[in-house]
Amino acid sequence: MIERGNKKWTAMMMPEHMEMLHNIFEEELKVEKPILSEDQYEGMQITINKAMEYNQKIDIVYWSNFRLHTAEGYIDKIRGTSLYINTSDGIDQLEINNIVELSLCEI
Repeated sequence: MIERGNKKWTAMMMPEHMEMLHNIFEEELKVEKPILSEDQYEGMQITINKAMEYNQKIDIVYWSNFRLHTAEGYIDKIRGTSLYINTSDGIDQLEINNIVELSLCEI
């Protein structure tokens, strides 16, 4: 007997069932926005200042659409509550309130 794994069962599932399972998996992957302490915000401010002063690359973890994402690049500017990061894909605009973690890249 040939084992077909999931293909065997997905062929018997209706599209509505497949969509329902997809939605369940998506819900399980959602992450609530982390709450940072004042010390963490202060540490991020110090990191931002160093990165801008020495034009050093930073690693960023930020929260968006119930997911944690990462970015790497140089700080282009800060305007209002937005941080503009020059990445390899162009310039990304991140809300400072959604940034979870910042660190300077190793030289």
